[in-house]
Amino acid sequence: MSEIKDFSYKKVFHKNFEILIFDTLESTNKTAKQLALTGTKEGTTVVAFSQTKGRGREDRSFFSPDKSGIYFSIILRPELSPERAVLITSAAAVAVSRAIEKLTTSKADIKWVNDIFVNGKKVSGILTESVFSGVGDKNFFAVLGIGINLTVPKGDFPKEIQNIAGAILESDKKDLRLPMVKAVLDEFFAIYEKLETSNYLEEYKKRLILLGKDITFQKEGKTLVAKVLDIDENCSLVVKTLEGETVNISSGEVTLKSENFAN
Repeated sequence: MSEIKDFSYKKVFHKNFEILIFDTLESTNKTAKQLALTGTKEGTTVVAFSQTKGRGREDRSFFSPDKSGIYFSIILRPELSPERAVLITSAAAVAVSRAIEKLTTSKADIKWVNDIFVNGKKVSGILTESVFSGVGDKNFFAVLGIGINLTVPKGDFPKEIQNIAGAILESDKKDLRLPMVKAVLDEFFAIYEKLETSNYLEEYKKRLILLGKDITFQKEGKTLVAKVLDIDENCSLVVKTLEGETVNISSGEVTLKSENFAN
């Protein structure tokens, strides 16, 4: 693993998963992609206790301080088309929700498509990046990045996200960093092995905080208001606009019309 030779890390194993643990990285997704390009096997997980350039969707910064969260990326080599890669994100959302409930007393909800909420606050974000390497037969891989706020960081969250960000624990007396990674791996791969069956989508829908709610979204440069009716087999939102049109939303911004949730 020459691409990480300049970084100090510890290697541990959980079942069949190799976990590489770093104190800090720019981005676990960046390091995982570098490893995947060299043929590193599926399931290898890159963990960092802090990130200096953590990223969320649409290249937004993901606040990744030391000692209050856990940040990790899983290398995947899925046998599905890149267009269906959204199923990885939704499966991960269910897996993270299950892991949180397994290790804490918190109840986890999902805001489509990639955010986990506890008590009305965002505690986790998920970013799946699909990559065409152009090398060999297996020229497609994905890196699944997950960040989880375990406790509120010292000095609180930055002012710009204080109204939305939360944590799953009140104190750091119990170190759940690696137990959380292992629990997510267990829950995720239990779904991933049968990903194309989409059996987990019913649970995803039950956890979805947007279901039955009015949202705003962008379409062709216009802001529209619609009610969320369902999700389809590709985890797209099925909504009905004020004009009575049924629309499937597969990507982009959606905001609850009456509450301050942001993607």
